Amino acid sequence: MRGDGDPQLPSQLQHHFAVLRLDYRTTIVRLSKPHFVFLRALSAAQDVSSALTAVADVFGSDVDAIRQSWIEGSEIRARWIKAGFFVQTGKVEFLGA
Repeated sequence: MRGDGDPQLPSQLQHHFAVLRLDYRTTIVRLSKPHFVFLRALSAAQDVSSALTAVADVFGSDVDAIRQSWIEGSEIRARWIKAGFFVQTGKVEFLGA
C-alpha cells in the first residue's frame, strides 16, 4: 500500500465447506449454502426427508419444490456418493429416480 496508514480489511464473507475422508484421502469441498444446510440437517436428523424439510424452512421455500430438486439433482447426488459424503447407518432411504 502506498502512503501512510493501514489498509482497510475486506468485508467478511461466509463460506461453507465439507471435509471428507475416504480411503485415507482427505478432500475439502466448497458448498453452496443450501447444500450446507442440507448436509448439516442430514447429519442431525439422519434422514433425507427431514433434511429437505429443513432446507425448505431455512429458505422459506416450498418443500415439494425442494424434494423435486433432490430427485432431479442426481448429478450432484452421484458426485457426493462417489466422493464419500454419505455413510450407511443401517436405514436406507432413497428419494428420487
